[in-house]
Amino acid sequence: MLTNLISRQTTPTRPERSTMSFGPRRGIFINAADSLAEEGEPLDESTLQNCETFDLIYRTLCAVMYNYAPLSGHPGGSISSGRFVARLLFDVMDYDLSHPQRRNADIICYAAGHKALGLYAMWALRNEIARIAAPELLPVEDKFQLRLEDLLGFRRNPASSTPLFKQFRAKPLDGHPTPATPFVRISTGASGVGIPASFGLAWAAADVYGENAPRVHIIEGEGGMTPGRVANTCNGLRLSWLICTTGM
Repeated sequence: MLTNLISRQTTPTRPERSTMSFGPRRGIFINAADSLAEEGEPLDESTLQNCETFDLIYRTLCAVMYNYAPLSGHPGGSISSGRFVARLLFDVMDYDLSHPQRRNADIICYAAGHKALGLYAMWALRNEIARIAAPELLPVEDKFQLRLEDLLGFRRNPASSTPLFKQFRAKPLDGHPTPATPFVRISTGASGVGIPASFGLAWAAADVYGENAPRVHIIEGEGGMTPGRVANTCNGLRLSWLICTTGM
């Protein structure tokens, strides 16, 4: 019986050769060590030390928030993404710090919503740097800022009555990013949700601005690339103004 089942010939219902044509692979592997050897160090010693100090403060904030709200968030992913997110915010993206709702500004989407620790820490550090060095760049209204004091609101209910939360008028910050936070356009959290939604933002931007569409930068983790809807989205669409940076 089993032998007959295995040897039975069936007529294929679809042609053996696929009619779908695939374009050339566009992925490029770049070894950072080779680039440094060819082009030299991109930063002088003083600037490099300043960047290391910034990253130390950032990582410390992530750790403090994780311990402030025990068992909240994924500190590893937040910490590992800090350096490339800092580069995006301070050297790559086109946006106006004083106007978070500017419609044609570049967008950063934390598809990896569990990196909320990192998002809040980075936003607060950016705000603090501007407050010290160039306060005129900050929005006039506090609701459009995310201050260091607002980190006291991580995973706090708006009705929370903890002393420091009330004293510093901290914003309640959700466990995953939502548009209640300045510069955040979409809510993310569940694995596989952020990338398709970010593609939607990119398509909408192109529909409105055409060739001058703002760039959409996606922050994702290795695990977030595994859901089927992510693979379907990335394989089916090619958007030159959308960039996904994945922390391993």
